[in-house]
Parts: sequence; structure tokens; C-alpha cells
Amino acid sequence: MEVEFRTAADDYLAFYKYYFFQRKLAVRVIVLGMFCLVIGSTLIQDRSLFSWAYVLAVLGLALPIAVFLFILPYRRAVRRFWGVFKAGISDQPRKLIFTADGFDLQWTGEGMEDKPIDSWRWDRVKAVETNASLVMILPFHGPVTLIPRRDFHSDGEAGNLVGIIGNGILRGRGSRRAAGQGGQTDAEKARKWAYWGLLGIVPFIGGVAGVVLLILGILYKSRKLIIIGAVDVLAGLIYFGIFIGVFFHWVFTNPAITDAQKNFARGELNADFKSIEFYKLQHGHYPDSLQQIEDIKGNVWIIDPITHKDLRSGYFFYQKTGDKYWLFSVGKDGEPFTADDVFPTMDPADSAKFGLRLR
Repeated sequence: MEVEFRTAADDYLAFYKYYFFQRKLAVRVIVLGMFCLVIGSTLIQDRSLFSWAYVLAVLGLALPIAVFLFILPYRRAVRRFWGVFKAGISDQPRKLIFTADGFDLQWTGEGMEDKPIDSWRWDRVKAVETNASLVMILPFHGPVTLIPRRDFHSDGEAGNLVGIIGNGILRGRGSRRAAGQGGQTDAEKARKWAYWGLLGIVPFIGGVAGVVLLILGILYKSRKLIIIGAVDVLAGLIYFGIFIGVFFHWVFTNPAITDAQKNFARGELNADFKSIEFYKLQHGHYPDSLQQIEDIKGNVWIIDPITHKDLRSGYFFYQKTGDKYWLFSVGKDGEPFTADDVFPTMDPADSAKFGLRLR
């Protein structure tokens, strides 16, 4: 089978736009959408779709990711095209001729008779792809071969060519394995794994992917894969830090959790109050510190369960003043004698019978 074709500059431009930008475009759109929704909904407490804060947060997150997923691939496509264009693109006709172990590319235009034939073995061809306008033969190393579909007599002829090349690639991989090359070199495997670096923009999963890529980069001795893995690991750590910060902020500000902590603290304060009064009955005076009433069996709880603003907690506030004492939780602000202090449950009239002071 022989195919004569002529490749123009517009075909190269169409190929680079397709290969670096349009291919897998839907996947990039889905990744961008999921990333923005997950991170946006995590950072914004008001998750109403009509919240301007939510919309601005999503747009702010979408912009740098969109640059990475769309603008940079497009610029790479244009840059590759101009690199080929400056090197010289010939629109002279060529002929593809199949051989026993691959194919030859022969120039057939006027004055091109002395130009050498470019021979390709199947084990040098990485893949063959096709779209609405081109059949693309992609080598592991070297220039891509583009055959415009307009140069075929029918779609069936283009399909036959793709099928023949695809079968030849399979035979080439078999010969590489038989030669002990494992089908792909380490550099080729590293390039294949490099695309998984896009997982770095996915929270948590990206960090795990970064560790895997980092290990593979060391095994394949690929500096590019090591850099991608390191960047993904760094991104994973940043996402983890954001998650921890958001989580503790949510714990600190969530009304339901705050009320639960106050109720739990009030119940423990009531139990501590009884233990303090029982201590006086036994010893004739109030304890100097809460540690003196702490039960080694764990029946007396003197640790304040309310998380302070600095994400710490400590013991309940206890201070003996003569024959009276203070006992309460210092609350979220961590400061005693402020508005958010939590006291034991007791009627102020009944407090006169005991040593507990109530504000």
C-alpha cells in the first residue's frame, strides 16, 4: 500500500493545537470543575450558589488552575508550531511506502529526487492517532508525520492505513520485548507517567500521586518526573495544611460543637463541685488545686473540654479565696472572668450554703 500526501503549515498548526490543547479537553474541564467546587465549598461557610463570596472564591481558584490546564498547553502548541515553522516546513509531496519491518517516507516533488528516503521501523513508532482532518504517526523520537485526510480517496482508505500502522506498532513492541528492551525505555515510561502529575491539583490524592511519581522518577532516573513528584507532594502538603486550618476553624466556630462543649464542661464542673465540697468534709478545708481532688480512677474530670482560640485547652479555672473558691471554664477566649466563662449549674441562692462563688 502506498499513500501520496502533501502536508502544509496549517496542518502542523492544527496538529499542535489538537495534540497539546484539544485532546483530553473534557478531562481537563472536569478536573477544573471538581477542584473548584471541592476547594470552594471547603473554604466558604455559606455554600449557597447565589453567594457572591462563594462565586468569587471559585473564580479565584479557577484562574490559576485554568492557566495551568488550558493556557499553558495552548502556548506550548503554538510555540512548537513556530519552532517547526522556523526550521522550515516543506509542502512538497511525499509518499508513504510500507516495508517488511516498517515504512519509508520518500519525497516525490520536483527537484527532490536526491533527497534521502526516511525509513522508520515499527519499534520506533509510538502511536498512530486520527481526528477529523489528520492521520498522525507519532514516533518515540523525531518529527511527527502528518497525513491530511483530504489526500485519501475515502475514509475507508484512511481507516485501513491507521489499522496497518497500528498492527505494525504491536509487532514492533513485540520485537522490542524479544530484544530485551521491555517494550519501552525508562525515558519513555517516565514520559508516560508524567501526565499523572495532573493529579497534583486534586486535594489529598495529589500528594499520594506525588510520592509515587517521585519514587518512579528515582527508579527511571528522570529529573522531570522527580520535579513533578516533588511539586505534587508540596501541593499535597499545602492542601493538607489548608484542610487542617479549615477543620479547626470549623470546630472553633461551629455553634453546634460550641454548645456541646459548653454542656459537657458544665456537667463536669457540676461533678467537680461535688468532689470539692466532699474534700472539705474530709479535710476541713478546700483543696489548694484541682489536682488534689483528681481521682486516679478517672471519675473526676478536671480538664476543660472547650477548645481555646489558640487551639489549646487546659484545666478548669480554680482559685481558692479564703473560705470561698472560684470554679469555671474560661471558655473560647482562654481568659478568666470574661463573658464566655462557663460556670457550674447552681441557683445563686444555694451557693451561699457552699464555698462556690458565682459571678
